[in-house]
Amino acid sequence: MEVKVDTWPTFSTYFGQQLNKARLDTMLPNILALYFHTHCPFWFLEMCQFQGSSRGCTEVPPHIPLCSTEVDLSNNNISTINNEVLGHINNCTKLNFANNVISQVEPYSFIGMHNLQQLYLDHNQIATVKSGTFTTLKILEELDLGDNEISVIQNDSFLELNNLKNLSLRNNKLSNLEETFFMNLNRLQNLDLQANKISDIHADSFKDLTQLQSLWLNKNVLHAIEPGIFKTLGNLQELHLDENQIFTVSKDAFRGLNNLQILHLNKNNISTLEMQTFFELTNLDTLYLHNSKLTYLDSRMFAPLPRPLTLSLSDPSSDSDNPWKCETLCWLKEEEEQGRIKWIEEDTTSFHPECVEDTWETLNCSEFDESR
Repeated sequence: MEVKVDTWPTFSTYFGQQLNKARLDTMLPNILALYFHTHCPFWFLEMCQFQGSSRGCTEVPPHIPLCSTEVDLSNNNISTINNEVLGHINNCTKLNFANNVISQVEPYSFIGMHNLQQLYLDHNQIATVKSGTFTTLKILEELDLGDNEISVIQNDSFLELNNLKNLSLRNNKLSNLEETFFMNLNRLQNLDLQANKISDIHADSFKDLTQLQSLWLNKNVLHAIEPGIFKTLGNLQELHLDENQIFTVSKDAFRGLNNLQILHLNKNNISTLEMQTFFELTNLDTLYLHNSKLTYLDSRMFAPLPRPLTLSLSDPSSDSDNPWKCETLCWLKEEEEQGRIKWIEEDTTSFHPECVEDTWETLNCSEFDESR
């Protein structure tokens, strides 16, 4: 449909005439695209939802309606968000820019969006998170920056987001976590840092994250877990450290995590664990240790942990796993028989130890002296 109008009266007259000839839902995208002078046709749905997803947009439409509470511009070809096109939609609570080609988000791009609660910038090409980008977003609860090219987070980038609950930086190119990255995020509950290139974590990186419940650090290149880096995370319930290159776990690595329930240490290079490694994990329910280089576990190491305890010590589908000397694990066999130890199960597969010279099911502990 092509319509040429020069004034609002002409437009409104035409709009009224056309309503008698066609369904509103088929005309509205063209009519609004005409009125707002954009080359990016969109839907304007009930309850002020602005739907511009998969419309071939190459820039942010300049005249998004003021009353818009949800704006979806995902799956387009937008490359830049500047600080002149969004500030007027101050009723917006949800803004989605996922799956574009955004490489540049200018500082103060979201200034004026005081009611924004959810912001999705994932699956773009952002390399740097700049100071001032999220200024004034004081009630933002969810920020997704995953699947970008982020290698730099400038100082104070998240400083004003003190209502943030969920932050994703997964699948980026971060190599270290600085002390200033997560300052003032004292309401954050979930932090996803998986699939980066993180090899170094500052001792105070997490010091303000006192309400954090879940932390994903898996699929990075960590070599060691240093003492006390989680010491302020007293509310943490789930910690993912799997698929790194960890070979050293300090005896104080998990100090302060007295509410932790699930710990993933699998798929690393750990060959030994110190006696006191798990001593403070008095609420631990599930521990993953498969696909590493462990040969034995001392029963005293697990003494403070609650029972029943669920373990994953070997992955039967893997050719590279812990080379367990099962004669040293008879204490585990006894606890299994008492129902104090359980195994992670997937389908019909049980993640009990795979022995080097025996099978767990047929292991006869009466033949062995456990003090060996």
